[in-house]
Amino acid sequence: MPAKLITILLPFRQTFLSTQRFVYTILMILSLSALTNLSYGQACDPSTPTFTIDMTGAPDSIWHSPPIARDGHCCAASSSDRCVEFNITLDAGSSGIQINLISGALPSGALFYEIGCANPTQIGDTLCLDGVGPHRITFCKPGNNTNVYEIVSLQEPTVSPPITVSDGCQGLIYTIGYEESTIE
Repeated sequence: MPAKLITILLPFRQTFLSTQRFVYTILMILSLSALTNLSYGQACDPSTPTFTIDMTGAPDSIWHSPPIARDGHCCAASSSDRCVEFNITLDAGSSGIQINLISGALPSGALFYEIGCANPTQIGDTLCLDGVGPHRITFCKPGNNTNVYEIVSLQEPTVSPPITVSDGCQGLIYTIGYEESTIE
């Protein structure tokens, strides 16, 4: 190859390689950024008791844990906190959950569980969830006393199909899944 042609192509080749590196760098940053967005919370220690609960087929079901002592850490739990983890798959007809402590030490004060290491929710309060999951629930507090946990799947409210009645006739309409005290 003539020296003049090499002299002309050399800057082009260096620019091309520089551009190629730039594009690869940008693609790598975007890929890593996308992967970190898929992370919903830090993993729990291997010693943390973990339960996988599948409520598929029962939108209004209730699950009870065996008596279990919390252990290990999840999320940003402090050194004195001990945790338990629940991976819950809901039925498509469910709209949320309620978690209760039904036996064991029930200390006064605030007791919270978290979804994916965020959104603290008071034990006993209803939490609406989007989709069937699985939803990663963690409950951490100081100590490692034994408790039995109750997870209640809340069925989406339903309304009877529309009906038409003539004057002097009767029909039945109904709703399911509403708390009576909230209806005016």
